[in-house]
Amino acid sequence: MNKLKPVFLLDLLPFELPLIYSNEDLYTFIMNSDIWDKISIDDVSIEETQPYNFYIFKNDLSNRLISLLHPLSQIQNLKFIEKYDNEIINFFNTNAIYSIRYPNRINSIKQKSIDKINSEMTFILNENFEVNNNDYEKYMDSYFSKYRFKKITDFYKSNIFKKLETKYSLLQKLDIANCFYSIYTHSIDWAYLGSKEYAKENRNNKRFSAKLDEIMRTSNFSETNGIVVGPEFSRIVAEIIFTRIDKLVYEKLKLKKIFYKQDYEIVRYIDDIFIFSNNAITSEIIKNVYVEYCNDYKLKINESKAFIEHNPFFKKHIWVVKLKKILKEYFNLFDKPSDLNKSNIGRVTNSFIAEIRALIIEFEEDKHSIVSFILSSLEKVWEGLISKALSNMEINEYKSYLLFKFVDIIHYILTFSITTQNVIKYTKLTVLIKNESLKIDNKAVQELIFKKSLELIKYHNNKSTEILNLIIAVKTYPKELPEKLLLDFLIQNTNYFTLSVITYYLSEGSRSFRYKKLKNFINTEVNKILEDLNEKYILPSTNKKKLKNLLTTSDFYIIHDLYSSKILNKSVKKEIEKLKKRINNEKWDSPNEALFKLFVGYIKEFDKPFMKWNTTDRDLIKVLIEKTHTVESQAYS
Repeated sequence: MNKLKPVFLLDLLPFELPLIYSNEDLYTFIMNSDIWDKISIDDVSIEETQPYNFYIFKNDLSNRLISLLHPLSQIQNLKFIEKYDNEIINFFNTNAIYSIRYPNRINSIKQKSIDKINSEMTFILNENFEVNNNDYEKYMDSYFSKYRFKKITDFYKSNIFKKLETKYSLLQKLDIANCFYSIYTHSIDWAYLGSKEYAKENRNNKRFSAKLDEIMRTSNFSETNGIVVGPEFSRIVAEIIFTRIDKLVYEKLKLKKIFYKQDYEIVRYIDDIFIFSNNAITSEIIKNVYVEYCNDYKLKINESKAFIEHNPFFKKHIWVVKLKKILKEYFNLFDKPSDLNKSNIGRVTNSFIAEIRALIIEFEEDKHSIVSFILSSLEKVWEGLISKALSNMEINEYKSYLLFKFVDIIHYILTFSITTQNVIKYTKLTVLIKNESLKIDNKAVQELIFKKSLELIKYHNNKSTEILNLIIAVKTYPKELPEKLLLDFLIQNTNYFTLSVITYYLSEGSRSFRYKKLKNFINTEVNKILEDLNEKYILPSTNKKKLKNLLTTSDFYIIHDLYSSKILNKSVKKEIEKLKKRINNEKWDSPNEALFKLFVGYIKEFDKPFMKWNTTDRDLIKVLIEKTHTVESQAYS
């Protein structure tokens, strides 16, 4: 059972969750259950659940819908993966042709990775820290190991790409429009079996692919059009369909006397399709074959993103070369700590910012990747270059000035791309800067970090999901966020995440006795949600099915978690306790309700929230390290 820990901590959760969210308690509860091993996914009913849907920043013109699976759905998915993990792997190992990112085995623990995490924890926490093998699963990027590349950028840098560039003169890029939102769940069964007709004529609810169809539908409130976006497992499900389409394309092209690795090569990374050839006619034929089979699976090629180019390919990626040169020039500043005076620091920093600005103007479409690259680079060189340079600087005034400039740099750069990934990297860098300021007892640096974070919260509150992690990060700072700012933010974005994160922020020290307007608003909202749930599912009926429907809604998260937050007043808590009593009085003894009974056993006391109200500054640092360890391969781009 313990081998499944990464599934629950990584594969079934979206990367873009608030830093205080965790389902480790749920995993521990299941692991300690005496009935888990007795349950078969084929012998229980798969309950329909409503995911919690939220939006993340996609680009300057649009947002992306992301889903957090209901806890019961996570349990059902876990039980499915437990039984069918090898069948998933065997399917890909048998059928994959063009894919460069598919599950080929179960991930294993690597000592090198453990040592790296130990070192990072020790450096940031300034104390000995040791991750043992039993804890390591939370730091893996996925339960399934991927072949060949975790990130598309790894492919761009690979010898495989270089060889393709020398072998072929044309590249055609295709992209599936609204990929995950367009997947028809019944097509999972078609793809696995290799035939739509056979799947329809031979229905079998206990067949692997039919069961997976059911799992994906019930996870998404029984929708057949679209699968939830967010969990890594959704990528794997999509990969089943694309792998089948690849195979159909391969066979059709062979019939047309167009041969793989002779006339063309295709590289597919999830829904991005790269067609390499030496002939425009061949390239067009391949595109049309893809369009044909994608249509059969109710998927459409996004013509607005399709393009053809001659080698050298990916010309727009020349920004990487330019950026590396800019970063190298900036990092040269730290080679001689004796030269780190105000004049040099100011001159090089101003030049660095100006060059980055010019690069973003030149490659505006790639600004999110550019910002991500810069923040990652600053983080990577901190311990080995920047921190050592700081320790060798003799004048504290210069150290302070350098730290001030660091804060200016990362704040300025982040404003061009406030994604969850970049906010996580920015937050980790502020922790590193704060640690250095503590060594020289300079509170002004911390005040600047708070001020800059406040600006981001104030001026970018339309990116609510991303900004929430900044609110979490500044909780431990002495200065407080203005009540009006938080209240306006909450009114504009009243949902599970904002209610929870602001509740967490208010739990620190004297804040538990202040912010009365905010607390009243939160209590009023929770009470409204509770009344709506009661009216729809409970009163005046005592129908067992309606109670089950209540427990599987996304709104139940709010009621369940905030009950233990110490922010609710007596009257609201009293109403929730009535619901608690109603849940605990119901019997769930039917054998096919075993997984639902397990879920109810976890939530019945409302004392194990998914939002961890007691998260400390140290806990946040650990979560930041976990997040940055998986940021590139887990987050949706």
